[in-house]
Amino acid sequence: MKYLENVNHLLDLLEEKNPNIYKHSERVAMMCYAFGKRFDLDGKEREKLYLAGFLHEIGKINFDDEITIEKKKMKLDDIYPLFSKAVVSSLGDYGKISEIVSQHLENIDGSGHPCGLNAEQIHLYATMVHMCDYYDTCRMEGNTHSAATAKLRKLVDVAFPKKMITPFIKMLISGEVELWDGKNI
Repeated sequence: MKYLENVNHLLDLLEEKNPNIYKHSERVAMMCYAFGKRFDLDGKEREKLYLAGFLHEIGKINFDDEITIEKKKMKLDDIYPLFSKAVVSSLGDYGKISEIVSQHLENIDGSGHPCGLNAEQIHLYATMVHMCDYYDTCRMEGNTHSAATAKLRKLVDVAFPKKMITPFIKMLISGEVELWDGKNI
């Protein structure tokens, strides 16, 4: 129970510090949960995926867009998953969730951030969070559903495996999860 109290405290802090990231993370979490159903994940595994979706950007709290580490300037967007991992790891023994949040910007071709992992090294759930995160970011930037899914399709075999794209898009158009107003779908 203490873990859930800590998670709720973190989410409250995220909502207070950055409501836009909180709302984005909430949408990503809901998409992750529904997406997990498409892959027949059991309830406990869907909960892990949901939590990873909600906590994937927790490492952005209280940082500027650019930080200096050992006299080297780095973009926060390139390394915040490592901070997210550290925050989640501090909650206790939740290795799978911390692994997922640390890998959620990795691309299956090895071109992602922060470690340049390839498909064999990336946890499946991290790729699922990445896809949900990417889609929601596209929508936040004003893309319609069609434009956002077209962008997803362009990243087949770069960021996302082909076998995941169709189930993801079917989930979005099925109405399983209603995150956007539907006018632009």
